[in-house]
Amino acid sequence: MTTIQELKETLGNSATGQYTLLQGKNRTTQFGCAYKELLLADYTSSVRVYVWDKQGLLDRIPASVPTPIEATLSARRLDNWIVADLLSIHKLDTHEITNAAALQPRKTCPIGAQPALDKLVRFVAQLKPATLRTFTNRVLLDPEVAPMLTTCKASQDHHHSQAGGLLTHSIEVLEITRDMIGNRLTPLERSITEIAALLHDAGKLRAVGASTVRPIHCQLVSHGAQTTRMLDSHLQWLWARAPEMAAGLDYTLEFLAHPATGQKFARFLGADLVRAADRMSAALCNRKRLHDLVATTLPTEATKRHSIRNPSAVHRLAAMHKPSTKSRC
Repeated sequence: MTTIQELKETLGNSATGQYTLLQGKNRTTQFGCAYKELLLADYTSSVRVYVWDKQGLLDRIPASVPTPIEATLSARRLDNWIVADLLSIHKLDTHEITNAAALQPRKTCPIGAQPALDKLVRFVAQLKPATLRTFTNRVLLDPEVAPMLTTCKASQDHHHSQAGGLLTHSIEVLEITRDMIGNRLTPLERSITEIAALLHDAGKLRAVGASTVRPIHCQLVSHGAQTTRMLDSHLQWLWARAPEMAAGLDYTLEFLAHPATGQKFARFLGADLVRAADRMSAALCNRKRLHDLVATTLPTEATKRHSIRNPSAVHRLAAMHKPSTKSRC
């Protein structure tokens, strides 16, 4: 499949790929000929696409957007822009999509989260077995997930609180989990654990969101509980096809949904690994390295937030770095 960025680099050639149809506008030329102007996007770029009446494709354009499609395009230069003409189009069903992460529009992804998006695309592409990859595609295409996947925060004021922070945090937890796994789990256990790491905070799409104000319901229902509810229909799909995979993933997500305080070790090792990776990612973001804790520049943004929860600890750190009034002679 050809990405939009690759398409732009091969002017004059036709290429087929899977994209997201973001916009479709009806147009008319100065001679009265009808055509449509589409906006297609994927994780690499976006492009304007023209559909002409004489091609007989106008009626095949999906009416609803955003919509995943497969299209054959021919790129050309128009003034100072690279555009494309539509040669064929097909609306995709979920099972036809090879990589749902690759359909995420890069233009709506914050710059700071774009490296995480690239890593997500690579992760889904290599994910095995195919049943787990299809499960992950289903989740990433979910109407509750896809629109905010690249813009949601991981928290309002604790860790990864910038736009796109949830994706950045989720990929970091995935990478830390992968490092801890090494060769210690079977390939299937590894895949289940990695998917759990990626989706462990999916409920924050509901409970935190992308704005500066948290949804009111988050005060009553934890993001962990929201995760299990959001993924329930997809887990049911997996239970019907691969009970062993569903059992491992369902258990891990349920374990992670409960508060860590006072909780014993998980029955499945993968769940403990994800929990440890989650804590490590949050701690790294909150500057809990030794160098950060003994830094001479106080207070940092992290210590300002920490002072609300533990003011005495920050005061002790500040006292440690307060210049002495005694003579050094």
